[in-house]
Amino acid sequence: ENEKFFEENGEDYFFVPHNVIIIATMNTIDRSVDIFDFAMRRRFVWEKIEPNYDVIRNVLKESSVKDYANNLANSLEKLNDEIKKEPLLGEDYQIGHSYVLNLKKRNKSFSTITDAKEYLWNRNLRPLLEEYLKGLADSEVIKKKLETLKKRKN
Repeated sequence: ENEKFFEENGEDYFFVPHNVIIIATMNTIDRSVDIFDFAMRRRFVWEKIEPNYDVIRNVLKESSVKDYANNLANSLEKLNDEIKKEPLLGEDYQIGHSYVLNLKKRNKSFSTITDAKEYLWNRNLRPLLEEYLKGLADSEVIKKKLETLKKRKN
C-alpha cells in the first residue's frame, strides 16, 4: 500500500522508459478494429513492413522446396503487383512473405514447382484472398478475380 512506482515532487507516477520498444503487428485492412487502430496510431510510431522476397529466397534455400525458392519469391512478387493494381484490393492487401515460408514448416516434398504453388494457393492464398474480397463484390466477380490472380502468380 505504501509502495510507489516512482515519485517526483511528492507525487507518484508511472511511465514507460525511453529504452522500451513495443513491437506489435496489425494489418491496415481489419476494419473491425478501426477505433483501436486510430488510438494506437496516435500514441506510437508506425513502420510499414512490405513483403520481403529475399527472405523467401534465403529461408527456403535450406528446405525441402529449396529448388523452388527463387521461383516462389518471383511468383509472390508478381501476385502482389497484381493485387496492388486491383481496384477492389490495392497495396494494403499484399500478401506477406510468411505465407510462402509456411512451406518450410510443412517440410512437405513436392515433385514439381506447380505442385508447390497449387498447395500454397489452395491452402493459404486463395482462402485469404476470398476473405479479403468477401463483401466487396458478388460471388461471380470474386470467382473471376481469384482466377485472374491465380494465373498471374505463375
